[in-house]
Amino acid sequence: MTSDSDTTTRARTLATAAIVALLFALQIATMARYLDRALDHDEAQYLHDGWLMHEGRVLYRDFEENHSPLLFALFSKLVPGATTPELPRLDVITYAERARVVIGICGLLAVAFLALLAWRLTGDAFAAAMVSLLLFSTGWIWRFGISCARNDPPSLFLFWSGVFLLLERRRSERLDALLAGVGIGLVGVAALWNPKWPLATLVLLVLFVVQQRRQLLIALVPPIVLCATTIAIIATQVTLRDYILFTFRFNAALGVWFARSPFVSEFWFEGEAWRYCGLPFKGWIVACVLIAGVALPAVRARLRTAWLPFALLAATFVELRFLMSWPNVWPQYYLLWCYSAALVYAIIATTLVRRNVVFVAALIAIGIIGAVRIPSPDPDLHPDGLRAWGRIAYVQQRLAPADTVWVDAVAHPIAARDATWYWYGLGDIVPFSLQYQALPHATEAELPLCRAERGLEPSLRFVSIPPASLPESQKCLARMMAAKRVRSTPFRNLLYLPLQ
Repeated sequence: MTSDSDTTTRARTLATAAIVALLFALQIATMARYLDRALDHDEAQYLHDGWLMHEGRVLYRDFEENHSPLLFALFSKLVPGATTPELPRLDVITYAERARVVIGICGLLAVAFLALLAWRLTGDAFAAAMVSLLLFSTGWIWRFGISCARNDPPSLFLFWSGVFLLLERRRSERLDALLAGVGIGLVGVAALWNPKWPLATLVLLVLFVVQQRRQLLIALVPPIVLCATTIAIIATQVTLRDYILFTFRFNAALGVWFARSPFVSEFWFEGEAWRYCGLPFKGWIVACVLIAGVALPAVRARLRTAWLPFALLAATFVELRFLMSWPNVWPQYYLLWCYSAALVYAIIATTLVRRNVVFVAALIAIGIIGAVRIPSPDPDLHPDGLRAWGRIAYVQQRLAPADTVWVDAVAHPIAARDATWYWYGLGDIVPFSLQYQALPHATEAELPLCRAERGLEPSLRFVSIPPASLPESQKCLARMMAAKRVRSTPFRNLLYLPLQ
């Protein structure tokens, strides 16, 4: 016979599951609504990389990149079929939508596994609802962690599914060891795909070794297989030497340069820490919640079994503050901090809703906030990207097969040849690359605008206005404009160089 407490628990779980399902449904509907939005500058970069690999170009050798090849190899498989006389250029909208659907599924799964982890750590489905609301209703997370065609959603999916399996228990020591091995293996694959979280990964590795010390030989089999397979896949695309150089060494040095660059500090991010976090994840707000929450006896008791999220939050803070380009941190580097903070918030909130009346009020509030906030996650988004797609069409229609471009990623037509190996990140990646000693030496005089001024780039057709970090390119463009060798276009930061 079912007791009243069992009935109440079941009712709470069903009600919470319904709210979680509503939040996921709202998120999916919002992603579908904005599927044809204008490309984010990183999306344009990554889609172009995928197109280049689809066309047979070799990553790192034929064009510059500073990310793992896995995402671009995936995107290369999503490029629409051969062009036809009716469609002589790449169908960029279809290409972008395919990529967003695939990566969006990964983003949804990342949140789903985090929600399941919150439920498992607290024993209360309310924690899953709290996590889902926080992540789905925060604009920067919506864009960088869930819905955009970029590296972060797949790596977050691998990371949090790995953490979930690492903590899973099946009452069999050998099976638990294998599950934990798969879990830490997925975390390792996430690090190979997107190495942004070294200390958080180290925390999980230590936990894995301590937990599985009695079955370590068995537990090590899955991570060795998973990581070796991933490395083998990477090796089919690039040399491992190039992979290590551009994915690890280059980015480490870039972070140091980025933090110290006066141009970046003054004009791009203005040295504002936590700029790219939603309000619940600003550093001082998280600190206040932690201090208030840990003061509660129920939270202190919970820490004995749910300490891992707090450890991960501490590790990600150390990464942000001491390993990244603090305070000029790129938006995507805040993601693991936000996910870990959401998990901590869920643990604290769950201890406050034990009484049914509080639970009901909190659950209704989550549903209402989600219904209001999730359909409009980011004020910069628009239902369509007609002007942005029109810009791509404008460029595509005016390019001959041999023509090249040197434009900012936002203006990039995706399916176009680049005038130089140094093709993207005109304000940061290009000026840093020119001085990075591990790369072939080059100067601004060898970049497309200055070469075009000297008549050495007859195929160059479209350019962007170079930023202040490329002063020689600015001077070359100014002289070309004075000589009327450059024409304006209907689009911002896009100039046309006619045949000479």
